[in-house]
Amino acid sequence: MSIRANDVIEILSNTIPGAIVSTPLGIGYEISAREAFVFSAITGASYFENHIYPFTPKGLLKIFYNAMDFNFVTGIFDNLQLKNTPTYITQFRPYLTKNNKTIIPVEIQSEKNFRETLKKAFGQNSNPDFLLLKIDLSKKGFGMEPFMEFLACKYFCLNGFITENQIPLSHTLGSPDFGGFVIQEIQKEIELLNMLPKGFNVLELSMLRSFPLTTFKPIDILKDTFMVGEAKTSTTIMEAQIRKYLSSGFYNYAFEIHPSKSKATSSDLGLLSIINNKISYTEPIKSEDHSSQNQVQYRKWLESYFNCYIISNYENDELNELNQFLTGDVIQDKIDLVNLVCQHSFKTHINILRKFLSNGSF
Repeated sequence: MSIRANDVIEILSNTIPGAIVSTPLGIGYEISAREAFVFSAITGASYFENHIYPFTPKGLLKIFYNAMDFNFVTGIFDNLQLKNTPTYITQFRPYLTKNNKTIIPVEIQSEKNFRETLKKAFGQNSNPDFLLLKIDLSKKGFGMEPFMEFLACKYFCLNGFITENQIPLSHTLGSPDFGGFVIQEIQKEIELLNMLPKGFNVLELSMLRSFPLTTFKPIDILKDTFMVGEAKTSTTIMEAQIRKYLSSGFYNYAFEIHPSKSKATSSDLGLLSIINNKISYTEPIKSEDHSSQNQVQYRKWLESYFNCYIISNYENDELNELNQFLTGDVIQDKIDLVNLVCQHSFKTHINILRKFLSNGSF
């Protein structure tokens, strides 16, 4: 199965709340502004704010390339300053938080063909409430791995996991397409504060100020679990890469992500696929825990990593106020920033942010 435009609409309608609508480019799927931001950040679907460089936050919300270290990359932070955060991005592009957005899957043969298609449909006009999801028919499998990553994240969020795509691991082991975590201590805390459901994407931790969420369905908490996944659409071969991820000792188990694969490669792997344009997930047949003692330190690192997303809700002057509140000093170097996220718990950071968003002070 190669995913086509009509498939995207049907899959989305079976996955997230929304409405099928007509657009100058064909059928689209209308969703909330908040859901659209996450969708764009994961898939690269672009807001049609102009014809030349339609905007997407994909790639802008990175913090680290590697797990277990604190070498910041340009993304959320730039030279210890907050830069590409939802708080700042939505200030520069206020349309992001206004109105529902419509995802429009557009089948193309090339970038030139894409631009011609837009001009034919819209002339010189544009509409930032349209999210353009390119399906490049010149690519084997149509290059829909990011869309599959989104579906994996959404499926496991709805089932009580903290999720992320393109997760930091290491240069040697690679960057997994999916990570899913159940960390009861963290998830109970954020649900208790009524800020997010137990299952959420890590990006949503940075969106608490710009895209507040106040209503959601309760989810039963699961036991602590760490999982990893790899997505492919052009091939069904992915086990070797998954074994590399599992060799870290960070994850209890892994699964393959493929739209049309009917069976996992190995009995100790799960499989997420698409059947009748609905997400289908099969647990590993063989129950085998691939984690080691390394998971303990990884769990500790993840908490600090999540804290980085929490503090990205602040503006830079507020971040210094936060550091002064906790340490008595402003952030002067990398060590100060690392200490801010490492020496204070997730519970501390999320409670302080909750108070700040309610009262405007620390």
